[in-house]
Amino acid sequence: MSSTTKSQISRMVAKIKQLHNQGIPLNLTAAKRRFPDLVESAYAVTPFLGWRKLLIAAGIDYKDIEREYLNYVVCKICGKDFSILTGHLMGTHSMTPKEYRQKYPDAELMSETLRIAHRGMRQKPINLKITLPHWEELWTLEYLLDRIEDYRERGGPINFYSIHAHDRSTTDAAIRFFGSWDAAITRLGLNPGENRKQASRISLSDKEVINSLKDRQKNGLPLNENAIYTSDLRLYNAARRRFGSYRKALKAASIDPEKVYLINRYSDEELNKVIKAAYKINQLTGEARIKALKNLDKHYWPMVCARYKSWSKFAIKIGLNPDKFSFCEQEEDLIIAIKKLPSNMTAGRLFKENRSLYGKIWYRFGPVSIVLKKYHKINHVLRKRGKKL
Repeated sequence: MSSTTKSQISRMVAKIKQLHNQGIPLNLTAAKRRFPDLVESAYAVTPFLGWRKLLIAAGIDYKDIEREYLNYVVCKICGKDFSILTGHLMGTHSMTPKEYRQKYPDAELMSETLRIAHRGMRQKPINLKITLPHWEELWTLEYLLDRIEDYRERGGPINFYSIHAHDRSTTDAAIRFFGSWDAAITRLGLNPGENRKQASRISLSDKEVINSLKDRQKNGLPLNENAIYTSDLRLYNAARRRFGSYRKALKAASIDPEKVYLINRYSDEELNKVIKAAYKINQLTGEARIKALKNLDKHYWPMVCARYKSWSKFAIKIGLNPDKFSFCEQEEDLIIAIKKLPSNMTAGRLFKENRSLYGKIWYRFGPVSIVLKKYHKINHVLRKRGKKL
């Protein structure tokens, strides 16, 4: 290490001590916001330094640092802040989350506090002896590099399969931030060719195969045969060896093979079309809403069923009102229908002329005669004031 590098690290150590003594938050997401140049410098040092090793050099224990997590995320288009951006993007900017991420690759869709609640570092390590505990609550590119460097320093193998076998969250993060494990370790100055050896085979049990498949399903990772073969050959081979075929392994994990292949017949572009249509439906009421929902259901129900199980779960997933995705009339729809009835409409007459509406009113609001009187009174007052209904 050159004298220039040593003096540079000394300055960074002095700065980090000063910040710590002042009670400034030093978790990575806060540090990147508050002093990005310092963070960038820590990861520019060769040989690799990083944030964790910089804190160690300063004599600071990670568990003793102050932490800061924001309860909002800022829209990079308009600068407004929200706890979650999905609804805002579709409603205000007519942009899907995927389109937003493509335009702003480093952008997040949820606040830090929500991200911690949804997918924080709380998974139980598979092997407590070799799996590193998490010292950050949220994934960042920098935190990923620190974890890989820590594994390297411990002297164990850092090829994809060795880490993936006991710390899948780290290999998944590498693929998310760098596209591949090789690209991630290259960033640390390591030669992928020297580390790309597959770990010695550790036979997976029936239960481990089933749990691995269920984990992939839970995390939204591809489950089709080609995806498993190319991304996790060890799991693919174990599934066939243990159950006779990959398809039988899926069934053993209570995963419908037909739905797995069905999901992959739909592209992301088609899913974005469904999301855009859903946001339009969310703005509709009455017959227009039901008609639009039926039309969407006719073309895309198989995909929604396979991916989300129901329209209501799909709506919740993209931040919409699940009630809007019911084929039954909603309360607001019935109120509109009641207001359109003649002012002299009685419960008995409605029962004879429109038994379906009569039943819906009773089910939603109670005795029909009382409901009609209530709305007729309102309508009468509005008419006397010359207001339109």
